[in-house]
Amino acid sequence: MPSLRLPLLSWAALTLVSIGCGSSGPQVNLVEGQVTMDGSPLAGSTVMFSPTPSSSGRAAAGVTDASGAYKLTL
Repeated sequence: MPSLRLPLLSWAALTLVSIGCGSSGPQVNLVEGQVTMDGSPLAGSTVMFSPTPSSSGRAAAGVTDASGAYKLTL
């Protein structure tokens, strides 16, 4: 009779790996845009997003690049 050790160990390893693949963390969102003043890009500006007191969101901040663009992960 063939040994069942290898198939059982393989099954256990796959089960443990698949458990760790679930999305258990908070939802992550990307916010991007461009800051302008009088139609021109505003480089070096600080952009801040803050959650409202009644929400459970996360705050994020960043600085615009030379073209006034920003990308933040919330």
